[in-house]
Amino acid sequence: MTLLDIADGIKAEIATNFGSAATVDVSFDPVVTDPLGLPVGDKYVYVIPMPDGVEFREASDRENDRHVYKVGVLFFERLVGSLKSATEKAALTTKMTTNINLVDEKIYSLKEKAFVPVQGTYLESIEWRTVYNVDFLREYGIFWSEIDFEYAFDEPS
Repeated sequence: MTLLDIADGIKAEIATNFGSAATVDVSFDPVVTDPLGLPVGDKYVYVIPMPDGVEFREASDRENDRHVYKVGVLFFERLVGSLKSATEKAALTTKMTTNINLVDEKIYSLKEKAFVPVQGTYLESIEWRTVYNVDFLREYGIFWSEIDFEYAFDEPS
């Protein structure tokens, strides 16, 4: 089992949760080169195998070592244009609420399911690191949310 197996398992579950409502992919470096060029309303989810993605935690018993696999998930959507009118600001409030609920129900909720990305793993921790990024919202009109998962696996030593 590898870090990529974990990432692929998470990607498959999130893709099922979103259906055709979002583009879901594994990416090692999800760079948004032209945020203002993104189509308004398109949703993207990137599952990111973290650079420090495999960590030895402890010997779980005499025959096994516990390793933790770290994977980040990034969700973003370009929401609206200039935000100059009251109507656009109201629309932004609605979209922010919708996206926070969407990320909670389609991604963060994996913590509540019996979901395992690879047989034998279990959720060690989950952190909703960035519910939304204020700077990206103000500068580009982008809803940007980040969640980190850690899945543990007891491997033969």
